[in-house]
Amino acid sequence: MGSDPGATVRDQPTEVATDLHDGSLHVEAGHVDVLDAPDEAMQELRGAEIAMIFQDPHTALNPVYTVGEQIAEAIRKHLDMGDEAARERAIEMLDRVGIPDAEERYSDYPHEFSGGMQQRAVIAIALSCDPSLIVADEPTTALDVTIEAQILDLLKELSAEEDVAIQLITHDLGVVAELCDSVMVMYAGKPVERSSVEELYYDPKHPYTVGLMSSIPRIGDDRDRLETVPGTMPDLVQLPSGCSFHPRCPYAEDACIQHKPPLVDTETGEPIEEPDADIHTAACLEYTGDLQDGVEFDVQIREDAAADGGESV
Repeated sequence: MGSDPGATVRDQPTEVATDLHDGSLHVEAGHVDVLDAPDEAMQELRGAEIAMIFQDPHTALNPVYTVGEQIAEAIRKHLDMGDEAARERAIEMLDRVGIPDAEERYSDYPHEFSGGMQQRAVIAIALSCDPSLIVADEPTTALDVTIEAQILDLLKELSAEEDVAIQLITHDLGVVAELCDSVMVMYAGKPVERSSVEELYYDPKHPYTVGLMSSIPRIGDDRDRLETVPGTMPDLVQLPSGCSFHPRCPYAEDACIQHKPPLVDTETGEPIEEPDADIHTAACLEYTGDLQDGVEFDVQIREDAAADGGESV
């Protein structure tokens, strides 16, 4: 088990410790408890083991530093390289993410890059210290469709070639279908469903997931109006009792108001403590046997929808 002062790495989620000793911290060692970690420990973790691709590259990049220096700064900090070695690696990273004339562009400022190139530079910063995990927060939201496709292809390629895991945060279910292996659907800050991407798209289990699928517009769709999830998101400071989704759920019963559903295996109804992409889980009382009328919906797979990674619900 690796360690770093004040942060916690544990092989099992139930093993909690706050005293760490030898100064090495590795995500692959197990679960990292960052809630009690001091600033020094978080500085060692950020960039070196966990990196971030932000939603808006224009605001993520510092306008008063060159793009190359912003990459080299992390390299000097985490890889213990000198100025020249850090510069060479930064140029290598710019070239790796597809920025032409990388050596010349090293000295350019962010405003001299296009939006797509700025996002590539942010990806280069994230990759620069060989992290184990990259958190990508809506990485294509500010980009046009053509550049979005290029960035998604780049992320897919980098994930395979650099042996780095990517956690993608997005509202775009098409991006999920294109890029991800497993998916977790969140509602009001809590997971409501988790499975492989294929199983989620072809066999959704939670009413909120079904509502999301139904609202996707598709070419050739003959509906007069798209389906919507009724109501509005709840106030996260004062969540509804029981299931947070019950005020908007067409299948809600009294039990949904009274009981908060755990995340359970949809086949057995058993609670799942540790995430497992091989087990389809959902937080709905339908799968604990507490609903009287049950939850029923029909999933129809169309050839054109299947090609796009979706279906009609």
